[in-house]
Amino acid sequence: MKILKRTNGTGTIYDTENIAYSMPSDLKPGTDKSLHLSHKSTDKNFLLQFFPVNHPVFILFEQSYYYDLTQHDGPAKHAAQ
Repeated sequence: MKILKRTNGTGTIYDTENIAYSMPSDLKPGTDKSLHLSHKSTDKNFLLQFFPVNHPVFILFEQSYYYDLTQHDGPAKHAAQ
């Protein structure tokens, strides 16, 4: 699953299947689903299933928003993959 993390106007894409993967992204949340709508636990507990607690996905966690890019449409989807 590709996850977009937005913090202070900047974005980074992470991949739950490859925890070493990260890519800066200028994607703006649009029709993307907020991560908390794609699972039944808190975002942090969900992310801890895939990433160690010291992973960059958790930096500034409280100031960040997370989005599920699984359903992302448009040209930016291909850049995110």
